[in-house]
Amino acid sequence: MEKEVKRWLDKAEKDLETAEYNFKGEELEAAALFRQQSVEKALKAAHIHKNKKLAPKTHDVLFLAGEVNLPDKFISKIESLTDIYMETRYPDIEETIKLKEKDVSNFIKATKEVLKWCKKQI
Repeated sequence: MEKEVKRWLDKAEKDLETAEYNFKGEELEAAALFRQQSVEKALKAAHIHKNKKLAPKTHDVLFLAGEVNLPDKFISKIESLTDIYMETRYPDIEETIKLKEKDVSNFIKATKEVLKWCKKQI
């Protein structure tokens, strides 16, 4: 299972790099999407490590956060991610989140914190 954990963490880190790249290119929607993907994959890595089995197939980061007991101080920083994922992936979902440069910058910082926490759990 540790090989799987590494694979998920590697993808989480790559998605964070992609989020940062898109942010620098002022592609806020893509940056937000890859930020969500980074958090999701990091939480799945922590889940695999903790439970010795693959994580559920879900994009719901709050559910995954609960599965690995992510501290409350991170929850408010990631609670909008499932909505962001849905809104950026599916054109028939009503847009409720207006992405601003400052928000996406803060999102990326929070992603780094969650990734760091997940790595410490492993």
